[in-house]
Amino acid sequence: GGVVWASGTNGQGQANLVIQSDGNVVDYKGSAAIWSTYTAGGVSKMAATAAVAFARKQLGKPYQYGATGPNSYDCSGLTRAAYASAGVALNRTSQQQYAQGTAISAAALQPGDLVFYYSSANPSHVAMYIGNGQIIEALKTGTNVMINSIGYPGSPVGYRRYA
Repeated sequence: GGVVWASGTNGQGQANLVIQSDGNVVDYKGSAAIWSTYTAGGVSKMAATAAVAFARKQLGKPYQYGATGPNSYDCSGLTRAAYASAGVALNRTSQQQYAQGTAISAAALQPGDLVFYYSSANPSHVAMYIGNGQIIEALKTGTNVMINSIGYPGSPVGYRRYA
């Protein structure tokens, strides 16, 4: 008699559920993916959700260059620790994480995907997308882990998802 499963997209308006040729099932509102099964590679929805939850628990902790937690983080230290908490191994630096991930478009962003900044050849900043145009990031000295708009640190130069 009750709901057993839901996509969590209630209130998003009319959307189209598509079974793609790669086997991934995606719910699109226009050209934006608002939900995915993640069955075509990339991290599982559960791992991405766990990584976002971990990152949220770090809000307010100070930025420190080279820090990997648990008391302070730099940008890639935060993303690496978040995914490690979900059983997914990421490389240490933003440049290495950029090279490691699978490129995706801005339209395909899902919570847990990483967003890179400043140089597509050698990105020096990474943040985690959490949905609704927002990221969690450890930005720079003098700041704490915080939620910002995806465009706050600058224009993104790439997006990655992890297998």
